[in-house]
Amino acid sequence: MSISDMIVLGELNKHPTYGYELCKAIKDKGIHSHSGIKMPSVYKSLSKLEKKEYITGKRIEGDKNPSRTVYQLSDSGYLYFADLVKKSIITYRKTRNEFWIALNYIDNIISKEEFIHILRERISNIKNELEKIMGKLLGAEKLPLQIEYMVKMSTKSKESEIEVLQEMLESITNNADSSTITFKK
Repeated sequence: MSISDMIVLGELNKHPTYGYELCKAIKDKGIHSHSGIKMPSVYKSLSKLEKKEYITGKRIEGDKNPSRTVYQLSDSGYLYFADLVKKSIITYRKTRNEFWIALNYIDNIISKEEFIHILRERISNIKNELEKIMGKLLGAEKLPLQIEYMVKMSTKSKESEIEVLQEMLESITNNADSSTITFKK
């Protein structure tokens, strides 16, 4: 799985577009700064996704502008994209950028019930990761000061993420009318 693929598919899920407009949308939304995606990666993903038939490209001849290829999501591309989003939300990785990028694209991808389940699974995965860290520390000798603080920062970061996810979960569970997420019916 590539973050570039998820971003490209996410933007194409909103509407068909051509490569330059796709890059512009990614930059305008600030997604490039969280993901590290650059223009060549967008074009590489477009090519790869088209070969795998997750997207289709149609050449459009312009009157005044040069011809362009307009890409759109295929049915199999939509299913692949939905799977990428779900897996990115569930899976705990040391960098959380992938999670937040996936969260950006959940509108109309998953149902409210499925999202609640996925959030609970992510919280569980982070708690398991915390337990692993604590288990390793119990048997460890005194750690060097810098390592001790790196572990402390990592632990607090995970605890903070759990807290925020639990707040999100509670908000979605209790306040369906105030949620701005458009859930799949």
